[in-house]
Amino acid sequence: MSTIALDKVLANMASDIERRAKQQVPHRKGTLQNTGRTKRLGIMKHQISFGEAPPASAPYARKWEYETPPHGFKKGRKTRYLRDSADAVTKNKNNYFKRAFSTIRI
Repeated sequence: MSTIALDKVLANMASDIERRAKQQVPHRKGTLQNTGRTKRLGIMKHQISFGEAPPASAPYARKWEYETPPHGFKKGRKTRYLRDSADAVTKNKNNYFKRAFSTIRI
């Protein structure tokens, strides 16, 4: 598999992690949910972050993800929103690679 194809797989995985995390992040006014971003840092390097971007800063993003004991909120929201989303996507990594292989033309 080429580096570009692998980068595309990782970009798709990062996008899905962000999408899932936004569905699970603790939610009162939506501030933390609205700060979720995926950023491409380079070839095969992608970053998903919460709490740092406009429209508003949410410095408690780290607290919910790393410092609060695991527990749930209403409507499927929870504290470990980013790690749990990454675990779910990683468990399905083979599907991402299968889709990428199916698009390769020889």
